[in-house]
Amino acid sequence: MAIIKVNNEFELLKKVSDGDEKAFSELFLAYHHQLGEYIFLFTHSKEITEEVVQDVFVKIWQNRRKIILIENFTGYLFIITKNLILNKIRKSATDTKLRLRYDEDVVKNEFVLNVDETEFENEMQILLDKALNALPTQQKVVFSMRINGVKNPEIASLLNISVDSVKKYQQLALRSIKIHVKTINLIYLLVFYSNS
Repeated sequence: MAIIKVNNEFELLKKVSDGDEKAFSELFLAYHHQLGEYIFLFTHSKEITEEVVQDVFVKIWQNRRKIILIENFTGYLFIITKNLILNKIRKSATDTKLRLRYDEDVVKNEFVLNVDETEFENEMQILLDKALNALPTQQKVVFSMRINGVKNPEIASLLNISVDSVKKYQQLALRSIKIHVKTINLIYLLVFYSNS
C-alpha cells in the first residue's frame, strides 16, 4: 500500500509531537480515508475498519512525542496499520477457533490451543499478496491506482477508459479479493484447527 503524503506533513507532525490537538485532527483528516480503503479490503466490515483506523491514530497520539523522529511517517503509518489488521484477523480466527474448540470440548471434555502466531501472520500476508496478484491486469492496475489515492477521473484519463469502466474494474477487483480472502481464510482455519 502506498500512502500519499500530505504537503505539510512535517509541520503537522511537529505540532502533533508538541500535543497540538488541532494538528492531530488535520493529520487524521489527511490520512484516515486512505487507511480506511486499505483496511476495508481485508476486514470487509465498516465497523472493524473504523475501529482499526481509530486504533492507528490512538497509537500515533500515544507516541506523539517520538513521532517527529520518524523519517518516513507514511511508512510508519503503513506498518502500524498492517500490524493492527493482522492482529484483528488473527483475533477473529482465534475466536472462531476457540468457539469450535469449545463446542468440541463439551463432548470430549478437553481443551488445547496451540496457534503459531508468526506462521499465521506470514500465511495471511501471503494470502493478501496472492489475492492482489490473482486479479486480471486491468483490475489490478485500477485497484492499485485507487489504493494510491488516484481519483477515478484521473485513472480514466490515464488509462483512456471511461469513469464508469474504472468504477466497474474497482468493483470487480474488490469482489475478487473478498472471495479469495474468504475462501482461503476458511481453508486456513480448517488447517489450523486440524493441526492443533
